[in-house]
Amino acid sequence: MCEVCEQVPCANRCPNGSKISPIVKCCECGSGIYEGETYYEAGDGSSVCEGCLEDMNYDEIFGLLGEQLKVAEVA
Repeated sequence: MCEVCEQVPCANRCPNGSKISPIVKCCECGSGIYEGETYYEAGDGSSVCEGCLEDMNYDEIFGLLGEQLKVAEVA
């Protein structure tokens, strides 16, 4: 077991792990997203890792979709 990441084999992000390249990068935190990891791809092509997505509130998530909260008004 690795002393750094405590996994066998080492996690992709572990300094002792294999030096593979990320598939995409998260537009929020800048971390690489590696093969087998889950992420969200927005309509504009940007990618958000699952960790950042879990930390977002509804307004931030809808913002990724290009939507915003509206106020109901009488026409």
